[in-house]
Amino acid sequence: MARRKLAPGDLLRIREVEDPQISPDGESVAFVRMEMDGKENIYRRSIWIAPVSGGRPRRITHGGGKGDFRPRWSPDGSTIAFTSLRTGKPQLRAIGLRGGESRPLTDLRTGADFAAWSPDSSAVAFVTRVREDEARLVERGRGLAGAKDKQDPDPPPDPRVVERIIYREGTEYKDGRRAHVFAVRPSGRGMPERVSSGDFDHTAPLFSPDGKSVVTTSNRLGDEDWDVVANIVRFPRGGGKPAILTKNRNACESLAFSPDGKRLAYVSYPGEKLYAHNQSACSMPAGGGRETVLSADFDGDAESVGFLASGDPVILACREGRRGLFRLAGGRGPEAIAFSAPWIESFSSSRACDVLAICASSPAHPADLFALAAGSERRLTDLNRGFLSGFALSAPEEIRFRGKGGLPVQGWYMRPQGPSGVSRPLAVEIHGGPHIMWGESFWFEFQMLASNGFGVFFCNPRGSTGYGLKFKGMLFRNWGVDDSADVLRGVALLVRRGLADRRRLFLTGGSYGGFLSAWIAGHDQRFRAAVLQRGVYDMAGFYGCSDVQMLLEWEFETYPWDSPDLMWEHSPLAYVRHMKTPILIEHAENDYRAPINTAEELFIALKKLGREVKMVRYPREGHEMSRSGEPRHRVDRLSRILGWFKDHLP
Repeated sequence: MARRKLAPGDLLRIREVEDPQISPDGESVAFVRMEMDGKENIYRRSIWIAPVSGGRPRRITHGGGKGDFRPRWSPDGSTIAFTSLRTGKPQLRAIGLRGGESRPLTDLRTGADFAAWSPDSSAVAFVTRVREDEARLVERGRGLAGAKDKQDPDPPPDPRVVERIIYREGTEYKDGRRAHVFAVRPSGRGMPERVSSGDFDHTAPLFSPDGKSVVTTSNRLGDEDWDVVANIVRFPRGGGKPAILTKNRNACESLAFSPDGKRLAYVSYPGEKLYAHNQSACSMPAGGGRETVLSADFDGDAESVGFLASGDPVILACREGRRGLFRLAGGRGPEAIAFSAPWIESFSSSRACDVLAICASSPAHPADLFALAAGSERRLTDLNRGFLSGFALSAPEEIRFRGKGGLPVQGWYMRPQGPSGVSRPLAVEIHGGPHIMWGESFWFEFQMLASNGFGVFFCNPRGSTGYGLKFKGMLFRNWGVDDSADVLRGVALLVRRGLADRRRLFLTGGSYGGFLSAWIAGHDQRFRAAVLQRGVYDMAGFYGCSDVQMLLEWEFETYPWDSPDLMWEHSPLAYVRHMKTPILIEHAENDYRAPINTAEELFIALKKLGREVKMVRYPREGHEMSRSGEPRHRVDRLSRILGWFKDHLP
């Protein structure tokens, strides 16, 4: 059977599993099936259930509009609560497993999300963003009903009066609203009851094992304009004065109670100098008390934490190109749990913690659903087998090489489609972060480039996670200098091995990868063309507009006004006169993480210098456009990357 090239538009045919949730008895998994609708330019998400023993999954919601997501089982296993976008704003709904239609649990103009059941299945907690006057309306029984009639009841303030540093986040302005926890009856009758209080934001709630309280996280001991602090806070179920369970200035997330209900586990990290600390898995008594660091013997970042039937904690973490589960057995060090797929996206465990539901991917398949029990795994979905069988996919080949100063670096090379035995064009992909990790997961962009005749090289230069704290900390006050050298040494190795044509080298990266691609373009002339995506090009300009300006404080331990020369020295814009590479700049207009202002600066400078440059601006999009933006924008982005590279082939 003839196999054709992957085209950018083929992205719309990809189906993915998201958010696997094991049933309390461990016999079924609820999950979200995601697909893109290119015609309507939306995502369609629906909730399905798959038996752990195997068999055909069945669909339980049809998610009108933009769909249903975040399924959560009631403890008695009879009902699933979920978030739905079928009325525009997110609202909670519930569906019984014995059949019938779903019923609404909320109808709030401010929306509702992050459902969490009480142990006796008598209440569902959730989060909504409200102003204090709106919260009082709910408390008085007047509610905020009317989501179906009026999707945006509060137009943006005109003018906006700004008093806080973090006054916008993601793609939205906060406009005085706070994320608060409420609770509602699963019948949907009656008014939601307020649980949290105070002028603070709160994260997804979790009921205590005895059902008498709700735990969440909130910045109670720090200044939210300066500190990334998230204390674990416990509220009485009916609302009242909170108890702060973590008294340090750390950021806590990923809360989970042990199977016996006696311990509360979580991920914790100091709200400063991320390069100098690992994210640790910790625990404390369920009611609060002395903190125990569970992952003290693990030299890496714990991303989430749960438990096994043995009572041992288990963490999701990256290590040398793989993202897997590690058992933290006291005194024996971390133990990797064997699993076939190299990249685990997320997991959940049954009430007895004897069965795990896992969402995982590999370079050849997007995220699918698996179950793991008694050391044996079973694949429960294979959503893209028919579609992807029509293409010859490229398997990454691991390459270990020496970076600057002899530092060991791990990378991968994906062979292009086409005749073998000849050197081919090479596309170099640089990851963001800077403290994240490339690995053996499915990247449509990489497969598309390889399918169209470009070899693909990606690596984890110094500063990446997955190689220990010392490796992660090597970028301190040194962005761009040594990590770019690591990347270029990998490129030179591929050229020497005859795998890449030195006259046909191309470069791209997003976020920090956009920064580093621009840095390389200002210091090295070997690339035919480059695509800079959602990058940072002027440090001072980034600091003054980003919702994570503290990143520069951590990474350089200074402020732009105290060290202007240092900030300029590490700004790609400072080297714009040396940028001779044809450059395409892609940026989202509502990106408040790496705001578009520094991309505009770079574009204007390159135009003034007469360089070949083009800028593409994506309206309505934020920093995550390449992963979750409008489907048409995502396809357009891929088309422009491929087209820019092809147009500059010699």
